Amino acid sequence: MSLANTISQKTLDAIVDRFGLSEHGEPYMTLSSPMSPVPVGQVRVFSGGPVHKMVYIGLTVPPIGLDSHMIFAFTPPDSPLPHFTLDSVLAGPHFAFHLDMIPRVDLGANLAYIDEVFQPLTTIFDSAKEIEGLTPAHLSPRQYAIMSPWMLAYRATEDAFAQIDAHVDQYLAHWFKVLETKLSVHTYESLDNHNFSERDQRNRAAIFNPDVDPVWAQIDRLLGADVSTQLQGLLRTQDVQLNDLLNRLINQLDTLIPFLDVSHQDVFNLIQRDHYIWFPETTINLPDSYTIYQTQITHSALLLGYSYFEVFLADLVRKIYFHNPNMLPRDKQLNFSEIVEAENYETIIRMMIDKEIISLFYKSMESVIAYFRRKLCLPWSD
Repeated sequence: MSLANTISQKTLDAIVDRFGLSEHGEPYMTLSSPMSPVPVGQVRVFSGGPVHKMVYIGLTVPPIGLDSHMIFAFTPPDSPLPHFTLDSVLAGPHFAFHLDMIPRVDLGANLAYIDEVFQPLTTIFDSAKEIEGLTPAHLSPRQYAIMSPWMLAYRATEDAFAQIDAHVDQYLAHWFKVLETKLSVHTYESLDNHNFSERDQRNRAAIFNPDVDPVWAQIDRLLGADVSTQLQGLLRTQDVQLNDLLNRLINQLDTLIPFLDVSHQDVFNLIQRDHYIWFPETTINLPDSYTIYQTQITHSALLLGYSYFEVFLADLVRKIYFHNPNMLPRDKQLNFSEIVEAENYETIIRMMIDKEIISLFYKSMESVIAYFRRKLCLPWSD
């Protein structure tokens, strides 16, 4: 695991653990590229507590020496609390990163917000800039304008990148504090505009705009324009949309096509000929015939496809109930300790939803279909 991956995964895990986030699909999307016969990355999506939606995009492409990991943790659309982002990249022998809290208001018109939310980062920001081996990233003035002045965006040597780890931890700790203490009444009332959702939509449309950020042209070449557009939409969209869930399912099912190619007669013959060379210590017998081998591959693909579909249904149920909690069964019970330890009302609702999903998918498919028809009023063709 590269240092870029290590720092990203540690940060991702810290956010998930801190707020008890739930993951939507495992993973949300699998990413493929013409440059590699195997998947080159994945998209993971989480939500929970004060984190309305967190998107992780990881890409590892050995043929071009790329190991890229991006995290965007978004606060609720109607909140003035900042988003958090970390992008850590290894490209060939060189590292690069950007680290920031994205403001939700116009900083030039809200000094109290600056002083409370961003000014505490200044010492950390100044310290990071002094690390030997950092070179400012090639960003345009437009890119700087749509982030915060406290953004750290640099190329780095390996030694310099290793030292950034502590600064990432400090930025993250401050963001945790901001989310948990919220804005003071004085600062909130001083804000010039409380239309946070509309500003957030406009800000995201600029941040994830291929005309502004040239990285999307690279994603086009690596993953294809359609997937690149889909990722931009996922990051711009404030909620986990039903269309996002459906697109993820389609993407996952598409990955089964190259998997089924393994069932080709030539592949079977190659395995029969060389498996003792590849795995000299194995005592497992291979299928006696190509027909048995082909059947096993087909059954494996079917099971994978079924698991993808089950995750899609579970996330669909989760989304419906989270937006309509009154639909939850009245007899769903929680332990006293679960209620006491819950941080807020939203956490309790998520626990009830998770219990309902677990009980639902322990039933037969016929029961699941009946549940969707009866309880959720969703049509299901025979």
